[in-house]
Amino acid sequence: MKPIPVDLKLNLNARSELSLRSGDSVLVTVIKRLTGHKWAVGIRGRVLPAFSEVELTPGQRLRALVGIQHGRITLKISGQAADPIQ
Repeated sequence: MKPIPVDLKLNLNARSELSLRSGDSVLVTVIKRLTGHKWAVGIRGRVLPAFSEVELTPGQRLRALVGIQHGRITLKISGQAADPIQ
């Protein structure tokens, strides 16, 4: 079964807080649903709001590729397994 690409959208100020650049690979931890399609996610030790059009699961760990679209950060889930906790 081939994984479906998923985009997560972050608020604008997340870019400066996390020093994210287009092409970076990051580990995203889903913390909890806030409302509807809005989720709290952990990235590089920070908790940020993100929007997802697909169902996520609290505790899920995802590897994502950073992109910038229309001035917003997008995280495209790679479908690869996240790194094990060390």
